[in-house]
Amino acid sequence: MQINEFWTWFAQNERNIRIALSQHDETPGNVIEHLFAKLDAFSPPITCEVRKCPSPKKYRLTISAWGNPDAYILVTSVVALSPKIPQWTIKAFIKPFKNFDKLMSRPYKLYGLNIVPNTVYFSVCAADYDREIYDLILLLPLSVNSQPENILQSYFYNLFLDLWGEKYITSRINHIKFTFHRNHQFHFIDFEAIGALDYFKI
Repeated sequence: MQINEFWTWFAQNERNIRIALSQHDETPGNVIEHLFAKLDAFSPPITCEVRKCPSPKKYRLTISAWGNPDAYILVTSVVALSPKIPQWTIKAFIKPFKNFDKLMSRPYKLYGLNIVPNTVYFSVCAADYDREIYDLILLLPLSVNSQPENILQSYFYNLFLDLWGEKYITSRINHIKFTFHRNHQFHFIDFEAIGALDYFKI
């Protein structure tokens, strides 16, 4: 997939994408699925968030590396070559949610889970201080201990993106794992301190 080829396709199909978003179309094989497939065809693969904005007739497309630092340059290049299309705002990298305190204190609803972020605690379990990247262990409520690992990983990656943004999370977090019981091996602290990992030493 070439960048200009992608934007030609997008310009030809953006009206159908707007209609699908406005109508909450979830039909398999719809135009939004084709949008994801087009981005996945890049090397390295990239993805996006696409949504209808609260303002009337406004839509947002955010091109994302989805946790792959090797795709950062490609994401920047794709957005730099994006055309000006009425009703669309096109940006690079997923930005954090503006109201941090609100997001921390309310249930984060995704994949059927409803965890309140400020009920979660974490500890740094390994770190590469030269690269400033960390492995984390999250202390979760017992109510979610039956959830599959892949669901928890995806759930918390999405939560991290909304709280701290794509560039910070990708550059600072290498791996996360989970526990449901306090362990004297780790010193668990408030979840919100993940936003200040550069101050940690273990």
